[in-house]
Amino acid sequence: MNEGKRLIMYQKSYHRVVFFILMLLYGLTGLSPSIFAQTTLVIESLPNTTPQGDSIFVCGTFNNWDVHDLNYLLHKQINGKYAIIIPKQHTYFEYKFSRGSWVKVETNKLNDYIKNRVHQEPDANLVYVTVANWQDLGGGKKFNYFVLWFFAMALLGFVFLFSLLRIERSDKMRVKIFLVLNTFLIASLLGAVLYEQSNLIWQSYFNMVSHVLLFAWGPVLYLFVYIHIHQSWPANFRWYFIPLIFVIVLHGLQLFNVPWLQFYSKEIHPLFDLGNVVLIILGLSFNLCYFLGGLRLLNQSDEINVPLEVFFLTWILRGSFGGLAILLVNGVLLFLGIQWTFIQNYTLFLVYMSCTIAFEFYFVWKYPELLRVKSVSSGLWTFEIIERIEKLMYQQKPFKNPELTVAELSVLLNIKPHVLSKILNEYYKKNFRDFINEYRVQEFIKMLSDSTYRNYTFLALAHEVGFNSKSTFNLAFKKSTQLSPREYLSQNELSRTKQTS
Repeated sequence: MNEGKRLIMYQKSYHRVVFFILMLLYGLTGLSPSIFAQTTLVIESLPNTTPQGDSIFVCGTFNNWDVHDLNYLLHKQINGKYAIIIPKQHTYFEYKFSRGSWVKVETNKLNDYIKNRVHQEPDANLVYVTVANWQDLGGGKKFNYFVLWFFAMALLGFVFLFSLLRIERSDKMRVKIFLVLNTFLIASLLGAVLYEQSNLIWQSYFNMVSHVLLFAWGPVLYLFVYIHIHQSWPANFRWYFIPLIFVIVLHGLQLFNVPWLQFYSKEIHPLFDLGNVVLIILGLSFNLCYFLGGLRLLNQSDEINVPLEVFFLTWILRGSFGGLAILLVNGVLLFLGIQWTFIQNYTLFLVYMSCTIAFEFYFVWKYPELLRVKSVSSGLWTFEIIERIEKLMYQQKPFKNPELTVAELSVLLNIKPHVLSKILNEYYKKNFRDFINEYRVQEFIKMLSDSTYRNYTFLALAHEVGFNSKSTFNLAFKKSTQLSPREYLSQNELSRTKQTS
C-alpha cells in the first residue's frame, strides 16, 4: 500500500516537473499552445543587395496579392531574422515576398521569375525561407573600394602581430596585452570586409560582434597603459569586463528570440533599432571613462619619465579618444540621413582606426625597446636618462649638497640607485664621487670669473660648490684640470693679460 502511494506521488511530481519545463520553454521562446495552429514565415537569408532602409512584405492568396499590405509587413526579430504570422484560418495559401512593389518582387539567383511559394496544412507551422534575389536590383551590388583598404590593413595587422612575437627580450606581459589590443582592431577590419559581402540578417549578427568589440576596447586599452607603467596586472582587473559579459549574454539571448527582449529590437530609424542605439551610447560612455582613466594614470605616474614612451602611450590614448569622437559623428550623420559613401557602414571610423595599425607598426619597428624588458643597456632608455641627469645637474645643481648620496640623486631622477651607478660607470666612466666632484669643479671655475665672488677665498668657494674639506677639493681639482687651483688661476690671469695687450 505504501509502495503504491509512493509511486503515485512520484508520478505526480514527475508530471509537475514536465509541466514546469514546458511552461518555461513556452516563456523563453515566446511559444504558446495557440501558436501551433498558426503559420510563421521566417526569412533566414536575404540578398546582399537588399537596401537597409527597405521594408519587406509578404503577399498571397490570403490578402488578394496586395504587395504593400501593412498587415503583412515582416518584422525584424530580436535575433535579426524577419518573420510574419499568417492567421490560422488560412490552411492552404500561395505567397511571395517583395519590398512593397511588383517591380521589387523576389526572383531566383539568375534574376528570373519564380513560381508562387505554396503552404498547406500538413506542412510545418514554422517555415524558414531564403530570398535569393530582387527583380529591380538584378543581383548587382556597387562595389565598395574601401573593402580593399580594410583587407590590406588587416593583412598588415597580421604581419604586425607576427613581428611582435619576434622582438628579442620582449616584455611578455606588454606584448600579450598589445596582441589582444591589435587583434580587436584586425577583427573589426575583417568584420567590415565580411559585412560588405553579407545580407541584412548576417549584418545584424556582425552588429552584435561590433558591440562586443566596443565594450572590450576600453578595458583592454586601460590594461595596456597600466601594465606598461607598473609591469603588473591591476587588482581585480576582471571586474573591468563585467559590462562586456553582460553584452555577450544579452546578444546570446537575442539569438534565442527571448520574448521579453522584444522592446530591444524596436525600430526607431530605418538604420537603427532601440537596442543598437542604447548599446552604442553606453559603449561610447564606457570607453570614454577608461580612456580618461588611462590619461590620468599616465599623468600621475612617477614610474615612467621617458619622453618617447610617454608620447607613444599618450598618442594611443588620444588616438582612441579621437576614434570615439569620429564614431559618434559618423553615427549622428547616418541618423540624420546622410548617405555619403565615406559615412555608410561607419567607413570613416574604420579608415581612421585602420591607420592606427600602420602607426603602431612603424613605431614599434623603429623603437622595439618600447616592448622590451627595461634595461640599462638599452640605448634608448639610457640616452633619455642621461639627458635627465645633465638637465638636473645644470638646472638644480644638487652637487652643492656636500652630503649628496647615490640614493638621494636617484630619487631626484626617479630611477633606481643601481641603475644610476651603472650608467655612471658605463657611460661616464666614473664612479659617483668623481662624477659629482667633476660638476663641483666646473661650478668652482665658473664662480672664479664671477665678480660677485671676487672676495671669496678658494676654501670658501670650495664649500660653496659642495666640497666639505680642503684636501678633497685640491685632489678633485687636480684630477679634473691637471693643475692646482692657484696654478689654474695664474694661467687664467696670464691668458687674460695677453688678450688685453
